[in-house]
Amino acid sequence: MQATIVVSAGVIRDGRILLVQEGKEICRGQWSLPGGRVEPGEGVVEAAMREVLEETGYTIRIDGITPPLRYISQHGFHTVRFNFAATIIGGEPVIEGKEILDLRWMTFDEFDHLDNALLRTPGIARRAVNDLRAGSVHPLDFIYDAIGSGPIE
Repeated sequence: MQATIVVSAGVIRDGRILLVQEGKEICRGQWSLPGGRVEPGEGVVEAAMREVLEETGYTIRIDGITPPLRYISQHGFHTVRFNFAATIIGGEPVIEGKEILDLRWMTFDEFDHLDNALLRTPGIARRAVNDLRAGSVHPLDFIYDAIGSGPIE
């Protein structure tokens, strides 16, 4: 079985969480936290910052990490997901229209009422958002000690 490492970032501002609407064929129209695959040699923190910038136009600061999640992806890959809590520190919203169709700031109540069919990997998305909402966010030392913070040499 092929394995992959993915990252996402939960950006909360004024009681709302930032979600992106997917444009890729397998999940077109579904909502998710901004994120994606870690590129070869890339650290997970750097990957999360890059993915958010690419998908939203925002520059972020990583503030902490929620518990890692392990699951089988829509492609059938064994997946480990690192979800980070983050704060916007710059940039302006940009929607490129191919990979990402839209972005939206949703209240937790709006997120809770989204039908599962509208969420990419709904169980994982709900777990990540619930961890953020509950404050289950750990210092980055949680992962630095285990896998390091920067690119793999």
